[in-house]
Parts: sequence; structure tokens; C-alpha cells
Amino acid sequence: MKEILTSLLIFTTSFLYSQTRTEKEANVLINEIHDKLLRREIGFMAAASEYSEDEESAKNGGHCEIIKGTHDKKFDKIIFGLDVKQSSRVFKSKEGYNIIVLLEKTKTKAKIMRILIKYKH
Repeated sequence: MKEILTSLLIFTTSFLYSQTRTEKEANVLINEIHDKLLRREIGFMAAASEYSEDEESAKNGGHCEIIKGTHDKKFDKIIFGLDVKQSSRVFKSKEGYNIIVLLEKTKTKAKIMRILIKYKH
């Protein structure tokens, strides 16, 4: 129960902070997460669950399905340009800063793991 409450507190605090976080602060945070991933201090699913502000995918360890054309062009270009099991670098989309791992793709759909950090626009 304590773990559930702690997770809820972290997520709620993160969500509320994303409403006032500057773009620079979001960039610093996503790069800190990326560095932790590269140093293998945390796994992608754990990082997505703990940090991602994409509420739906965060519940599933970052897993989600993307349909081509439903996000901005840069987002699609990066996702559909990755090879399966390849990770993106940090990139900015209209939603915020992202890190993506491509799991599967067809010409029109992709299964990914995603970490999204939002900021006040």
C-alpha cells in the first residue's frame, strides 16, 4: 500500500509540476532520465512508469500504439525512421520532450515504449 501511495504522490506531483515547468526545466529532466537509461541505472519500463507524463502509456510501462498521422510530422518521422528495438535520442514534439523505443512497426502503425516530459506552453 505504501508503494502505491508513493507512486501516486510522485505521479501527482509530476503532473502538477508539468503545468508550471519551463521548457528548459523539461529539457534538463528528460536528459537526466536519458542519462540514467544510458548508464543502466534504471530500465525503460521503470523510467516510463515513474517519470512519463503520458498518462495512458505510463500505466503500462510506457507501452502504447501509434497510428501514423495522429501526431506531428516530426514525431512520425522519428518513430517510423527507427529500426525495431532502436531507441531515439531525446526529441521535442508538440506535446513535450520524448524518448522512444520502437518495438514493432508496419507502414501505418507502431508499437513503442515512450517517456514524455511536458512543459508549460
